[in-house]
Amino acid sequence: LSIFLLFSAIASSKSFFSPPSPFKQAINKDSNLKGWSSVPSQSLKLSLNSNDSTFVLTEDNVEQVLKECRSELGTLFGYSEENRNVGITGKVEFIELDGPIIILSLTGRFWHDRKSVMNRIGSFIRARIPECIDVIPADSSMLIDDDPKGDPL
Repeated sequence: LSIFLLFSAIASSKSFFSPPSPFKQAINKDSNLKGWSSVPSQSLKLSLNSNDSTFVLTEDNVEQVLKECRSELGTLFGYSEENRNVGITGKVEFIELDGPIIILSLTGRFWHDRKSVMNRIGSFIRARIPECIDVIPADSSMLIDDDPKGDPL
């Protein structure tokens, strides 16, 4: 009986089941969020607090987060001259969205093995786009390293 009373008290508590007010404000302040077709093409940020950088899952937002990923995880990729000088030529490109799954392309050489690179990119993206359930390569052969040690030539 005491468990039932405790559950009843919790269930009747308005704050237990209703979303926090900053979330309501973030949703309600843009009335264009009625469905996927009405989402504007600009980047939509959905933030519960000022330090949070989460995005709605759109192609534009994936491109933006991928650009941040290239910058923050720069040593993984061959975008800088310094990395290219030591043989790291790896690049990651957005291919498409398949529902909540992001499909990427990996090309070039990476210092780390490609599976680790894909896992780090996936973790980075999922932390910023919570709607994304997986980040996968366009082709499973993109996860095969040219050099078994992972060392650049």
